[in-house]
Amino acid sequence: MAFKDKKVIITGAAGNIGRALVDRFLASGAIIFAVDKAQDGLDALQRQFPNVRICNIDLMDWEATREGVDALGPVHYLINNAGLVIAESFLEMKLESIDLSLGVHFKGALNVSQVVVKNMIKAGIPGSIVNVSSVASFRASTKLGAYSTSKAAMDMLTKVMAVELGEHKIRVNSINPSVILTEMAQKLPQNDNFMTRTPLKRIARIDEVVNAILFTLGDECPIMTGNFLTIDGGYSISAN
Repeated sequence: MAFKDKKVIITGAAGNIGRALVDRFLASGAIIFAVDKAQDGLDALQRQFPNVRICNIDLMDWEATREGVDALGPVHYLINNAGLVIAESFLEMKLESIDLSLGVHFKGALNVSQVVVKNMIKAGIPGSIVNVSSVASFRASTKLGAYSTSKAAMDMLTKVMAVELGEHKIRVNSINPSVILTEMAQKLPQNDNFMTRTPLKRIARIDEVVNAILFTLGDECPIMTGNFLTIDGGYSISAN
C-alpha cells in the first residue's frame, strides 16, 4: 500500500500495460490520471474503473499536452508508457514514421516529464518517474529502425533526467522489456530466432512488466536512479 493516496500519471493508459497499471495502482489506493489520445479506450477504462480520472491528450500536440498535464497539478509519480510500433526496413522508413516514433517515445516523454517535474519541484515532492523503453534501444532488429532509435533517445533522456533531477530528490529509471504478450507485439517483425536466443524460452507477461514498473517506481530501492531494468528472459545477454 505504499502508493495509497499518491497521485500517478500514466500515459498510454488505455493500452494493455496501461490498463494493468491502472488496475494495480487503484488496488493500492492511488489516485490515477489516465492519459491517452484514444477517447474510446479511455471511456472503456473508466467503465471498468470508475475511480480513474481520464485525460484525453495527444502527445503529438506539444502545447495541448503541456496545458493538459499542467492542469492535473502536482503528482508523486509518472509512468511514460505511451508507445507504438511501426515496422519498416531502413530503406522503407518514411518521414511520418520517424516523426511519429520520436514524437511519442522521445518528445512526448520529454514534454510530459518537463511539466510534471516542474510541478513536483514547486510542490517540494520527491517524486519518481519510469520511462517504458525496450531492449530494442540497444539490440538491433530488422524493420525497427524508427522504433529502436526513438527508444534509444528515451534511454539517454532517462540518464540526463536522473543526473539533473537528483538534487531535487526525483528519481528517473527505465524499464526495457523485450516482446510482451500484448496486441502491439503482433505488429513486430516475426523473428524465428527470438526464442532460440532467449534463455528462458518465453516472452514476458504483462503482469511481470507491471511488477517491474511498480518496483522501480516505488520506494523498495530508493537509491536506484538512472538505471535500466531489462525484462527479456535473458534475450539481450544471449550469445546465440
